[in-house]
Parts: sequence; C-alpha cells; structure tokens
Amino acid sequence: MKAPSLLDDENPDEALRSRHLLGLQVLYGFQAKDGEWTDGTVYDPKIGKTFKAKLIRIEDSTLKMDGCIGRFCKKEMFSQFTSTQKGATAPESDVEN
Repeated sequence: MKAPSLLDDENPDEALRSRHLLGLQVLYGFQAKDGEWTDGTVYDPKIGKTFKAKLIRIEDSTLKMDGCIGRFCKKEMFSQFTSTQKGATAPESDVEN
C-alpha cells in the first residue's frame, strides 16, 4: 500500500499542490443557525474537491457533517478523541510499515 502524501497533490490548482496538509484549513464559511452550522464548504484533499456542507452537533463529542456536490451527498460522523479517556488508544493508521 502506498503511503499517503503529506502534500495537497490532488488540488486542481497546480500552484497549491506543494502546500502541506498538516494544519490545512478544510472547513470554510459556516454560519450558526438554529443549532446547526450551515452555508459552509469542506475541502477533501484526498480527491481535491470542495463540497457544500452543513454541520450538526449530535452529542457533546459527536459532529455530523452533510456534504454535497450537486445532487450527490455524503454524511460523515466525527467523534472527539481524547487520550485521557479510560482505556483509550489512538486510531490505527492506514499506512503499512
């Protein structure tokens, strides 16, 4: 398996392909409205695409994101990870040694 790139090499703008992914802002323009964050966009550096998105807080440590390009939409759930949680371990990497 190929190790993931540390650069934004899938970006459609050739001038941005040399920027580092670590610390890259991927969420933009969200407006708080009725307990949701709407009218924003999310950039997916794995495929170099930007999606319209909405964020909804489900629980104290869970965030749901709905992202769409045209009529094609995808939902993602994000949970907060803290190393202080009893018995917690960091998620395993997809990178093979």
